[in-house]
Amino acid sequence: MAANTNTAWIAALQVSRSTDDGKTFKPLGVIAKGPRDLNAGCLLELPTTTTAAGNATTGKRASPTILAAYEDNEITANGTYVMFRLVVARSEDGGKTWTDPKTVVQRSATPLPLQVYGPFLRIAEDGKTIQMTYSDMLSATNQQISRVTSLDFSETWTQPTNLRLHPDNARMRDGSNSIVSVGERLVMAVDVQTDTSMRLDYVISGDDGRSWGGRGTVFDPGSNNTAISGQMVRIGSYLAVVFLTNKDIGPIDPNAVPAPSGDPAGVGYANRVVFSDGIVRDGRLRWTETPLELWPVDSEWTGAVQLSDKSIMALSCRDFAAYGKIVSMT
Repeated sequence: MAANTNTAWIAALQVSRSTDDGKTFKPLGVIAKGPRDLNAGCLLELPTTTTAAGNATTGKRASPTILAAYEDNEITANGTYVMFRLVVARSEDGGKTWTDPKTVVQRSATPLPLQVYGPFLRIAEDGKTIQMTYSDMLSATNQQISRVTSLDFSETWTQPTNLRLHPDNARMRDGSNSIVSVGERLVMAVDVQTDTSMRLDYVISGDDGRSWGGRGTVFDPGSNNTAISGQMVRIGSYLAVVFLTNKDIGPIDPNAVPAPSGDPAGVGYANRVVFSDGIVRDGRLRWTETPLELWPVDSEWTGAVQLSDKSIMALSCRDFAAYGKIVSMT
């Protein structure tokens, strides 16, 4: 799990490991550290049949090669953003040490603070192309998901492609995303903000992510409520989306520590999960209407990892500590 800690803008993006089913996490390595805004780490273990440079190997590596995509934003001491960046670094020893950080996307914060954030990494169906999707703020009312790819295991990256999940005039802001494969399709879960709601949507691709359609809703908390930070994984043929919401929450702990920098996903959010059977009916997926609560109020951010065909580990943070919980299908 990659998590952020920062004090007076001396931030560290840290990898932690659990050996007791998420009850505790211990530090393993530091991806990046410095007087910058470091956030939204996404880890991807590369196939064991290739090296980091993409050359064939004669056997399994002693330690997996892992890529980490993350936000590495330049910021002043008073909290003013100067430059937004998405960076990918590499570990050849299973996450203990990190090297070769490469800036994949960057944008000046002036004259308008149009962010790039929320990177997600996956390997394409060819088994070698790395895809990184991220939220791309094009204007104050239009935020799309863009994608870059690498054919040499993060040595070089393509220019961004706008996936256009919605019309440019729709006044929608697509935020953090995650993608899983279901048969011959891909399904993306994405946070979306409109003039009237902050909910979780999904879209479907039949061509390995080159084009997307069939947009629908994963979970809508209704007016005056919020659903954010959705992370989707598979459980066998089923889909699970772990997310944060302030709908129908209990009392707020007055001693809880808010998320840093006034991030919206802090005190006042519960961590929950909804499921889909993964079957497309009339172009749509169906999701459970009543979420399962994983952690009550005062959760910060989410994560999810597939453990087997029958279980996942859902992740949450509170007071800068990571917590995991096994969710199983019977």
